[in-house]
Amino acid sequence: MPIVADATVFRYLVVLEVTDLLPALFEHVLIPPAVFNELQQANTPAVVRTWVTNLPPWVHIQPLITSPDPTLDYLGDGEREAIQLMYEQQVSFLVTDDRQAYRAALTRSIPVTRTLRILEIAAERGLLDFPTIVTRLRTAGFYIPEDVVEEMLARDTERKRQQSENQELR
Repeated sequence: MPIVADATVFRYLVVLEVTDLLPALFEHVLIPPAVFNELQQANTPAVVRTWVTNLPPWVHIQPLITSPDPTLDYLGDGEREAIQLMYEQQVSFLVTDDRQAYRAALTRSIPVTRTLRILEIAAERGLLDFPTIVTRLRTAGFYIPEDVVEEMLARDTERKRQQSENQELR
Protein backbone atom coordinates (compact mmCIF):
# COMPACT_ATOMS: atom_id res chain seq x y z
CA MET A 1 0.00 0.00 0.00
CA PRO A 2 1.84 3.13 -1.16
CA ILE A 3 1.58 6.45 0.65
CA VAL A 4 2.43 10.09 -0.06
CA ALA A 5 4.60 11.97 2.43
CA ASP A 6 5.79 15.50 2.92
CA ALA A 7 9.25 16.36 4.23
CA THR A 8 8.61 16.21 7.98
CA VAL A 9 8.28 12.45 8.27
CA PHE A 10 11.68 12.04 6.62
CA ARG A 11 13.29 14.75 8.73
CA TYR A 12 12.47 12.87 11.91
CA LEU A 13 12.76 9.27 10.79
CA VAL A 14 16.16 9.89 9.22
CA VAL A 15 17.44 11.68 12.34
CA LEU A 16 16.11 8.84 14.50
CA GLU A 17 17.61 6.27 12.07
CA VAL A 18 14.30 4.43 11.64
CA THR A 19 13.44 5.06 7.98
CA ASP A 20 13.37 1.29 7.49
CA LEU A 21 9.95 1.37 9.18
CA LEU A 22 8.39 2.93 6.09
CA PRO A 23 9.04 0.08 3.64
CA ALA A 24 8.21 -2.41 6.40
CA LEU A 25 4.78 -0.79 6.80
CA PHE A 26 4.07 0.42 3.26
CA GLU A 27 4.87 -0.76 -0.24
CA HIS A 28 6.58 2.49 -1.15
CA VAL A 29 6.47 6.21 -0.48
CA LEU A 30 5.74 8.80 -3.14
CA ILE A 31 7.06 12.32 -2.77
CA PRO A 32 6.48 15.24 -5.11
CA PRO A 33 9.47 17.22 -6.44
CA ALA A 34 8.90 20.06 -3.95
CA VAL A 35 9.35 17.66 -1.02
CA PHE A 36 12.56 16.35 -2.56
CA ASN A 37 13.75 19.96 -2.88
CA GLU A 38 12.79 20.78 0.73
CA LEU A 39 14.84 17.83 1.96
CA GLN A 40 17.91 19.37 0.33
CA GLN A 41 17.58 22.90 1.75
CA ALA A 42 20.28 24.38 3.96
CA ASN A 43 17.96 24.45 7.01
CA THR A 44 17.39 20.70 6.71
CA PRO A 45 19.57 18.64 9.08
CA ALA A 46 22.81 17.55 7.40
CA VAL A 47 22.07 13.87 7.98
CA VAL A 48 18.78 14.27 6.07
CA ARG A 49 20.46 16.15 3.20
CA THR A 50 23.01 13.33 2.97
CA TRP A 51 20.28 10.66 3.09
CA VAL A 52 18.28 12.29 0.30
CA THR A 53 21.27 12.30 -2.08
CA ASN A 54 20.94 8.51 -2.27
CA LEU A 55 17.24 7.77 -1.87
CA PRO A 56 16.35 4.17 -1.14
CA PRO A 57 14.45 2.32 -3.87
CA TRP A 58 11.18 2.46 -1.92
CA VAL A 59 11.04 6.28 -2.19
CA HIS A 60 9.76 7.50 -5.55
CA ILE A 61 9.86 11.11 -6.68
CA GLN A 62 6.59 11.50 -8.54
CA PRO A 63 6.18 14.59 -10.73
CA LEU A 64 2.74 16.15 -10.76
CA ILE A 65 0.57 15.66 -13.80
CA THR A 66 -1.53 18.76 -13.17
CA SER A 67 -0.89 22.11 -11.56
CA PRO A 68 -1.36 22.34 -7.79
CA ASP A 69 -4.71 23.60 -6.58
CA PRO A 70 -4.47 27.42 -6.25
CA THR A 71 -6.76 27.31 -3.20
CA LEU A 72 -3.84 25.64 -1.40
CA ASP A 73 -1.40 28.49 -2.08
CA TYR A 74 -1.27 29.28 1.64
CA LEU A 75 0.58 25.98 2.21
CA GLY A 76 4.25 25.33 1.65
CA ASP A 77 5.24 23.99 -1.75
CA GLY A 78 5.86 20.46 -0.44
CA GLU A 79 2.55 20.22 1.37
CA ARG A 80 0.61 21.69 -1.56
CA GLU A 81 2.23 19.27 -4.03
CA ALA A 82 1.76 16.31 -1.67
CA ILE A 83 -1.98 16.99 -1.48
CA GLN A 84 -2.13 17.33 -5.26
CA LEU A 85 -0.23 14.06 -5.62
CA MET A 86 -2.85 12.37 -3.44
CA TYR A 87 -5.53 13.41 -5.93
CA GLU A 88 -3.51 12.24 -8.90
CA GLN A 89 -2.23 8.92 -7.58
CA GLN A 90 -5.13 7.92 -5.32
CA VAL A 91 -2.83 6.22 -2.81
CA SER A 92 -3.75 5.06 0.70
CA PHE A 93 -3.02 8.21 2.67
CA LEU A 94 -0.93 11.29 3.20
CA VAL A 95 1.60 11.69 6.01
CA THR A 96 2.08 15.28 7.14
CA ASP A 97 2.85 16.96 10.44
CA ASP A 98 2.04 20.41 9.10
CA ARG A 99 -1.10 21.57 10.91
CA GLN A 100 -2.49 23.55 7.97
CA ALA A 101 -1.81 20.77 5.47
CA TYR A 102 -3.43 18.24 7.83
CA ARG A 103 -6.56 20.39 8.06
CA ALA A 104 -6.59 21.01 4.30
CA ALA A 105 -6.41 17.26 3.67
CA LEU A 106 -9.25 16.57 6.09
CA THR A 107 -11.49 19.22 4.51
CA ARG A 108 -10.87 17.56 1.14
CA SER A 109 -11.65 14.08 2.53
CA ILE A 110 -8.06 12.96 1.97
CA PRO A 111 -6.99 10.19 4.35
CA VAL A 112 -4.18 11.75 6.41
CA THR A 113 -2.02 10.80 9.36
CA ARG A 114 1.03 12.07 11.21
CA THR A 115 4.52 10.78 11.91
CA LEU A 116 3.63 9.91 15.49
CA ARG A 117 0.83 7.62 14.31
CA ILE A 118 3.22 5.90 11.88
CA LEU A 119 5.50 5.22 14.84
CA GLU A 120 2.57 3.92 16.89
CA ILE A 121 1.63 1.53 14.07
CA ALA A 122 5.25 0.33 13.94
CA ALA A 123 5.14 -0.30 17.70
CA GLU A 124 1.86 -2.21 17.35
CA ARG A 125 3.60 -4.47 14.82
CA GLY A 126 6.57 -5.00 17.11
CA LEU A 127 9.01 -2.97 15.00
CA LEU A 128 10.01 -0.58 17.79
CA ASP A 129 9.38 0.31 21.42
CA PHE A 130 6.96 3.24 21.52
CA PRO A 131 8.04 4.86 24.83
CA THR A 132 11.68 4.77 23.70
CA ILE A 133 10.92 6.38 20.34
CA VAL A 134 8.80 9.08 22.02
CA THR A 135 11.76 9.95 24.25
CA ARG A 136 14.03 10.08 21.21
CA LEU A 137 11.51 12.27 19.33
CA ARG A 138 11.41 14.74 22.20
CA THR A 139 15.21 14.83 22.29
CA ALA A 140 15.21 15.52 18.53
CA GLY A 141 12.92 18.53 19.06
CA PHE A 142 9.73 16.98 17.70
CA TYR A 143 6.73 18.78 19.17
CA ILE A 144 4.24 16.35 20.66
CA PRO A 145 1.11 17.64 22.43
CA GLU A 146 1.16 16.10 25.90
CA ASP A 147 -2.46 14.93 25.81
CA VAL A 148 -1.85 13.13 22.51
CA VAL A 149 1.35 11.43 23.62
CA GLU A 150 -0.15 10.40 26.98
CA GLU A 151 -3.10 8.80 25.18
CA MET A 152 -0.79 6.96 22.79
CA LEU A 153 1.49 5.80 25.60
CA ALA A 154 -1.55 4.53 27.51
CA ARG A 155 -2.67 2.55 24.44
CA ASP A 156 0.84 1.14 24.13
CA THR A 157 0.87 0.08 27.79
CA GLU A 158 -2.53 -1.56 27.43
CA ARG A 159 -1.49 -3.36 24.23
CA LYS A 160 1.62 -4.72 25.96
CA ARG A 161 -0.44 -5.79 28.97
CA GLN A 162 -2.88 -7.69 26.75
CA GLN A 163 -0.05 -9.33 24.83
CA SER A 164 1.52 -10.43 28.10
CA GLU A 165 -1.78 -11.89 29.33
CA ASN A 166 -2.28 -13.72 26.04
CA GLN A 167 1.19 -15.24 26.27
CA GLU A 168 0.51 -16.39 29.85
CA LEU A 169 -2.66 -18.15 28.70
CA ARG A 170 -0.76 -20.21 26.13
